[in-house]
Amino acid sequence: MAFNKALDREVRGWVIGNPDDKHLRISVMQYNGGEMKLQIGPRVYKRGNGADGFAKAGRLTLNEVKALTDITPEIEGVLAGNAIEWR
Repeated sequence: MAFNKALDREVRGWVIGNPDDKHLRISVMQYNGGEMKLQIGPRVYKRGNGADGFAKAGRLTLNEVKALTDITPEIEGVLAGNAIEWR
């Protein structure tokens, strides 16, 4: 079965870094009502022309690891189904 974007749902999302500049997206995603999973990335950055560019998360900085650690209890709550749905 091919991936269908319409069946992919972001349950909750976070931004690590400056949302107006370079940042990392952290999301809990659910496909077609299945198991919720944590997605780390993409990195979002501003291109020279001002448009958003996207890249894989790759390696995390110490500050990104600390920020991820800070939101881990909230992520666990969402994955366990104990958090209010975002949006």
